[in-house]
Amino acid sequence: MTALLALQLNAIEVGQLAKELHPYIGAYVDNVYQYERQHMLFQLRKGKKAYLHILPHVGWLSTDKEEAPEKVGGFCTQLRKLLNNRRIEGIEQVGSERILKISFRDAALYIELYGKGNILLVEDSIKAAQFSIAFEDRKIGVGEKYTPPERENLYEIKEIKLGGEPVSKTLAQLGLGKRYAEEVCRRADVSPHALQADPEAIIKSLRGVLEEDKPEVKDGLLTLFSVGGEKYKTMSEAIHAIMQPLLKKPDVEPEAEKFKKKMEKAVSMQEKRVEELQKEEAEYQRKAEVLYEHYQKVDALLKEVQKYYKGPNWADFVKNAKPLLKEVDEKNKEILIYLED
Repeated sequence: MTALLALQLNAIEVGQLAKELHPYIGAYVDNVYQYERQHMLFQLRKGKKAYLHILPHVGWLSTDKEEAPEKVGGFCTQLRKLLNNRRIEGIEQVGSERILKISFRDAALYIELYGKGNILLVEDSIKAAQFSIAFEDRKIGVGEKYTPPERENLYEIKEIKLGGEPVSKTLAQLGLGKRYAEEVCRRADVSPHALQADPEAIIKSLRGVLEEDKPEVKDGLLTLFSVGGEKYKTMSEAIHAIMQPLLKKPDVEPEAEKFKKKMEKAVSMQEKRVEELQKEEAEYQRKAEVLYEHYQKVDALLKEVQKYYKGPNWADFVKNAKPLLKEVDEKNKEILIYLED
């Protein structure tokens, strides 16, 4: 599991996120951005801007955002068309599921913060889906009816059946997660591994934990109850503190940097060679122009070379033909002609 996936909101924390989003009922969706690692960001506007970050298992609010990438995927483009300038009319947790529902006039955005994560825009049916998934009892995909999973609502629970498995496991399966389930057991003075406990004591303890809303972070883990960690005003601030360093792009690895320098050196050498070839081209071009300007003189000289070469008067010819005939290479049968530029 990567560090980014290590932070997963449980049912209670998703409920807390919904509460923290309530002040943005009436806000407008200004834009939608897509970053790496399934990181979606919704820019909200209600007087001032706020940003709702969504990753597969976690969501939070912030007052700033990193520079958005120029290119976005098809799903992000689709959300922009369907959501931009729409007014938010409601924000809630679906039952006690790890699902956030943001309602608009004729549609709702469902954000599933479990499994691989998913974001769905639903009108009469699903109009946009980040992922299409088929379960045994339901399908998620464009054109399908959206039916959230059903589980006993933690906030309405009046009785609990215990026995056959540890109490903490029974509680965790209700959507509490391990840490909160163990906290319920601790407050009820029950071992997390116990198979039996007083149901009324467990429910009373559960209700107390459900009311907790004082976020703390200890050893990189978030809780809404006291664990002796660093305290935050809101859960979003706590999550932002955890996630911000994880979302930063990693430094370039040494091998990659070495390869980059090697490529830069190769490019530099090629650019230098291109400059040399351009100079040579200019030089040959000028020589051709000079030769053309003195064509008749050169043509006459070449004809005389053919006439006197190896003849009895060859030495006198070479002597008298200077400075136009600058050098003669008898061995390689070459002559060097001097022309004034």
